[in-house]
Formats: sequence, C-alpha cells, structure tokens
Amino acid sequence: MFKLLPISSLMVASLILTSCASMPKLGSKPEFTSNIIDQQRTYKSFKVDNYTDAPLRIVKKVHFPFSASEAHKILNLKIPTWFESIPKVEYFRNNRKLSASQIKSGSERVCAFGDDRLVEEIIQWKPGKFVAYRIDGKKSNLSLPIKDHLAMMNIEDDGKGGSLLTWRTYYNKKFHIMAPIVTMGLSSQMDDALTNLTEKYGGTLLSL
Repeated sequence: MFKLLPISSLMVASLILTSCASMPKLGSKPEFTSNIIDQQRTYKSFKVDNYTDAPLRIVKKVHFPFSASEAHKILNLKIPTWFESIPKVEYFRNNRKLSASQIKSGSERVCAFGDDRLVEEIIQWKPGKFVAYRIDGKKSNLSLPIKDHLAMMNIEDDGKGGSLLTWRTYYNKKFHIMAPIVTMGLSSQMDDALTNLTEKYGGTLLSL
C-alpha cells in the first residue's frame, strides 16, 4: 500500500531526489518494542514463505497514543486521509463493493490513481491485530519495479492505552541496476505518509 507509480528509471531517480530532500523527523529508539522479531518468517500461524520467497526490505514502526482497534481503522479504512497520494481506496469481494464491516480475508483492496489501479489481495484481515496483503500484478495496471510483494501490518497494545504498528514489506526487484533506488524511494514514500498520519492523528514514527 504505497504509491507505486508507472515508473521509468528516470522517474524513480527523480522520486528519490525530491522525496529525500525532506526526510521526516523520527522519534528516539522505540520505548515500546514488538513481541515479534523482524527477521523471523513465521508469525503465529502465518508463514511468509507460503506467499513469497522475497527478503524483508523495509520495516516501519509507529507508536500511537490510541488503541490498536483505532489504529486499524485509521491505517486500513482511512488511507486517503494520511496517504494523500492515494486519492481513493475501496474494498471488493467477487466484484461487489464492501462496507467496512464486510471486509475479511480474501477481499481485494483497490487503490485508484485516476485511470490507474493498484489491486491488493487481502491475505489476512484481523482488525486491531494483523493485516497481510500482496499486490496482484495481473489485475493492477501500473508498471511496477517490484515483484513477489508481501506486506504485513502488526498492531500490538502497549499496555498503557496506546499501540505499536510494525509495517513490514517484502519484495524482489525487477531491475537489479535500480535496486538501491527502488528501496530508498519506497521507504521514503512510506516515511512521508506515516509522518503525515502522525501529524493528523497523533503518534511517533520510531527510528530502528
């Protein structure tokens, strides 16, 4: 769930030059740590290797001053309010549009950018706890610089009324010569979106 533009090599390079010019301010080392080790590939019953062989590329952590349930609603049901480069997000199942209460594992999320669409398969949907999704390259009509994508959002209570998001992204890169630029660009986009989220709703984007 990040804006993967219809990218040429020059556009990716341009993205880096513009997005890295204003890196977000990060909080200090996380006070609230996840119970999950980033590099492990099994999370309770969920096995990363069932969906991708790609390595873990990006990890983002955010501490929120509100509950895991509220964090889930903002992160997954109010995406355009904080990820402003994604103007429209809808959920579907069997081509039928879903309300928030109808979304479940196996649904599709469609992020619209004008005539372009990024379609994501919702692999697991556990509100307030865990959401896993992957890009459906066949249904999306964007030119993507990555493949074998999988992303996971773990949300954990911090025991003090707040919550901790850990957002992990796995993928392989299509163009090895552009590999460093692709990861830097996507990571920077995620930082910008999460910084916008914390400014609007509260919270701290944590350094690792």
